[in-house]
Amino acid sequence: MPLEVDYITMGEAAERIGKPAATLRHWTDQLEEFKVHYVLRNNRNERIYEESDLKIFSFLRDLKEEYGRKTTSKDLSYLIEDKGKSGELQLRSREDAPPPNPSNRTTDLLNQADLKQLMESDRAMQVLNHMVLEATSNMKEKLIEEVRAEMMTYDNGAIAALQQIEERKAQREEQRHKEQMEYLKNIEEGMKRREERDREERLAWQKEQEVQRKIEEEAKKVEPESEKPKTWLQKLLGQ
Repeated sequence: MPLEVDYITMGEAAERIGKPAATLRHWTDQLEEFKVHYVLRNNRNERIYEESDLKIFSFLRDLKEEYGRKTTSKDLSYLIEDKGKSGELQLRSREDAPPPNPSNRTTDLLNQADLKQLMESDRAMQVLNHMVLEATSNMKEKLIEEVRAEMMTYDNGAIAALQQIEERKAQREEQRHKEQMEYLKNIEEGMKRREERDREERLAWQKEQEVQRKIEEEAKKVEPESEKPKTWLQKLLGQ
């Protein structure tokens, strides 16, 4: 009995690893570009993923979350390649995942006469045009959703970076304000100390002047009689 392998679409694989489909497509393109790992495709040329693929891209997701912008996708592909050589990951070469042969199953089922009759039918052309427009509309909506999801991923990273910048800016402003307040406080304290010193020196000078004045007054009180000026009578008597 042959071994059955379950395949899932890109959208389902993206949900399994918790990333947008656009991100998974980008990672798949990069690994194939670096010739590290190739993903299988169905007969509609759509990528399909096995459990081994999910293990590889989950490992790549963990590497990107751990190292972020510190490493390039090329560097991470080398790590995946090493894991493949050691047998921890099952990598697939281009020979293991050849592109499907282009085929048009509708054309294969119709012969030339049927095709001619179909193309000449107005009703058939209307139905065909409607199918083409509907398919194109679905493709546009799917592409818009994938692009929007990818933009949201990058926007979240940009918002986080801006928040970090604003936080660092606020921290610098707070530190600058703190330093300015400390500088003004030191100036104010210096002015107070200088005013206090001037006041003490002024009081000391006033006290010294007061002491000197009292000394002079006391000296005048104890002045000897001989040093007092003589009256006119004393001068006449020769005293």
